[in-house]
Amino acid sequence: MEVSENFLSSLPLKILFHIVIKYLSYPQILNLCLSSKDLYFKLCSNPFFWQSFYHQTISTIPLPNIEYYHSKYKQIFLDLQSKDLNDQLIYAARNGYIFLIQDLISKSVDITAQNNKAIIEAAFNGQFQRHRRGH
Repeated sequence: MEVSENFLSSLPLKILFHIVIKYLSYPQILNLCLSSKDLYFKLCSNPFFWQSFYHQTISTIPLPNIEYYHSKYKQIFLDLQSKDLNDQLIYAARNGYIFLIQDLISKSVDITAQNNKAIIEAAFNGQFQRHRRGH
C-alpha cells in the first residue's frame, strides 16, 4: 500500500514518529525526508524524533545532549555497514545497544559465535545486569 507524503505530514507527531520508527530503516527515513520539506522538518531536523528513534532501536541509555542522537545513530549505522552480523552483535554487546542486540538475535545471529565473544563483551561491560534491572 502506497502512503502519500501529504497523509504522513497530516498525522500528529506522536503517530508519525511511531509509524516511521516501526516500519522504516535509517536509509528509508533519510529518503523520506528528502522527498518532503514538511517531513524533513517534522522528522530529520527534529532532535526529539532522533531521540525517540535511538531509544526504540538502539538503547534506552540516555545521551548527554538531545542534539547528539542523530549523529550517534548515524555513527552506529556507518560502523555496522562494514561488519557481518556476528561482528554487529559483538559491537552492539560491547556498547550496550540492547534493542540492536534483540534485533540481531531475532535474525538468528549466533550469540555464541567467535567463542562467545558477544556474551563476554556484554558481561564485561555490565550490560546483562544493567538491562536486567531495567536501567
